[in-house]
Amino acid sequence: MIIPILQDKAVQNYVAATVKGVTNPQDQAKNLATTHAVEGIIQDVITRGDTALYELAQRFNDALEAGEPIALSEKDWQSACDRIPEDVKASLEEAVANIRLFGEKMMQALPQDAVTYEHHGYTTGFMLRPVEKVACYVPAGRYPLVSSAMMTAITAQVAGVKELVLLCANPADEILYVAQLANVSSVFKIGGAQALAAVAYGTTQVPKMDMVVGPGNRFVVEAKRQLNGRIGIDSLAGPSEALLIVDETANLAFVASDLLGQAEHDPDARITLLTYDAQVAHALQVELESALKLLDLPAFVKDSSLKNSVILITKDLDYSIKIANQLAPEHLHLHGKAVEARQGDLTHYGTLFVGEYATIAHGDYCAGPNHTLPTSGSARFSSSLSPMTFLRVQNILSVSASNSYLNELTANLANLEILTAHAYSALLREED
Repeated sequence: MIIPILQDKAVQNYVAATVKGVTNPQDQAKNLATTHAVEGIIQDVITRGDTALYELAQRFNDALEAGEPIALSEKDWQSACDRIPEDVKASLEEAVANIRLFGEKMMQALPQDAVTYEHHGYTTGFMLRPVEKVACYVPAGRYPLVSSAMMTAITAQVAGVKELVLLCANPADEILYVAQLANVSSVFKIGGAQALAAVAYGTTQVPKMDMVVGPGNRFVVEAKRQLNGRIGIDSLAGPSEALLIVDETANLAFVASDLLGQAEHDPDARITLLTYDAQVAHALQVELESALKLLDLPAFVKDSSLKNSVILITKDLDYSIKIANQLAPEHLHLHGKAVEARQGDLTHYGTLFVGEYATIAHGDYCAGPNHTLPTSGSARFSSSLSPMTFLRVQNILSVSASNSYLNELTANLANLEILTAHAYSALLREED
């Protein structure tokens, strides 16, 4: 059995443990070790700046050589872009155009100027203003994540961010071309927790930024957690996850392809499939076997990602929907006519994929919606990366003459809290 199948009471136990966020002792020990390691890296960068960045690059086998400029030169950047075949450039430009359009549609739905209103003789309101300086982190480990560069840098550009830099320990040519399309000002050849520390505090060669966004491994996520407040972050995203609800009319070959697509992200990727039809659960195992024989996938897909994923056989579609809303997955995919008809009952997810001709891979790369999504159930209270990620709500209050309504109400409430100076500051503005 490629993916474990659970039913009856085991389903309830699995959902309860997942919602609670139960971790085993091994994971707890790994998390603690990660916390301590990242604390040391951040302190090292704070204390020794660029020297620490060079030494950490050597320690983690990054491409940055001791003494060379940390920022990629304009000449090398342009040379990398010139090496890219025209058909590849065209694909990147098309995907960028789709991502840009999605962001622009969102921006068009937002107020472009200050929104104000008159109330009891004073003026109040708000305006949206973009963050000024943003660093986009692009992982350069197992795969060159060109898509992460597109989703972060293009979206920030659409939001109106003035200064964009890219952090990537070993940027592929295609990543640099995307950076050029997004009008990124500098590319710094650093990665890991040390890259985030560098833009949070600034070094001689790396400027201090206002915000850092983008996915990364557990060390990058932990660095975001520790640096949050010193620098703005997008989210604390965990490993990729997908939840599929499947009925008896689904095309199981398509379902299997979506499962494998998510499983190949990394060994920690997790997929949950819900179906009220036991035959679907068992038939899917056969489809997965066939697909695995066709595809040359890393060993971890079968040994880790799929082994640690799960198929839950539920009593009916209503229960499947209830579970999906409890788990609030990063990606939620509906396969089958009965399931698709119930999409309005699903309320918690990062992105919803509807129908067998939609695949999560469309969202990963080029359809338009951002692939940087809330994980680990955080879709109950957070959103995908979007232009709104980079916008600050700034409030406005203008009082042009003594306002008895405000003065008296403020004083009354301040006196309730025994904040005498607050009350005094309001009443002092009362005209004789």
